[in-house]
Amino acid sequence: GFMVAGMGMEGCGNFGIPVLDSTSASRSNQSSPKAAAAAAADGLVYYFPIQDAKDAGQGDKYNATISCFEQKGVGGCLAAGLATKWA
Repeated sequence: GFMVAGMGMEGCGNFGIPVLDSTSASRSNQSSPKAAAAAAADGLVYYFPIQDAKDAGQGDKYNATISCFEQKGVGGCLAAGLATKWA
């Protein structure tokens, strides 16, 4: 399971945006409607890191991430490598 505490906790220096993808095309191309429905129900969880205290050289990624969401949608930002696949 996953526990996401308000997308960041005060004092920890980490902040990001978790996304549950239940519409991935890679899972929708299943051999049967039943298999496709089961795969979509499982979903995938991605995490878009905005700020990480351990990665000080990267800085704040908020504006870049939001701009990508607006221009390409979440799926396009996944393809751009802005997220980490959690499950």
